[in-house]
This record gives sequence, structure tokens and C-alpha cells, in this order.
Amino acid sequence: METLTRVGLIGLAFGMLGTTIGGVIGSVVKINSPKFLGFILEFAGRTYDLNNLL
Repeated sequence: METLTRVGLIGLAFGMLGTTIGGVIGSVVKINSPKFLGFILEFAGRTYDLNNLL
């Protein structure tokens, strides 16, 4: 159970860090292009698919 708690806390910390970094990048860049947003979402989707395949 200790391992599960540790993995959960590490996942929570990295999730919060990634969300913060994404928010900062989004507020600094401020590109309102659907093409740019599509690229970001496609990249995130492909990364998610790659992690599920391993």
C-alpha cells in the first residue's frame, strides 16, 4: 500500500506541475488559432496512446 500511495502522490505532483506549466505557456503565448490548438491536442492524444501501448 505504501508503494501505491507514493505513486499516487508523485502522479498528483507531476499532474499539478504540468497543468501549471501549461497554464503559464497558454497565458504567455496567447495564440487563438484553431490550428495551433489542434496541434497541441493531437500531440497530447498521441502521447497518451503511446503510453497505453507500452
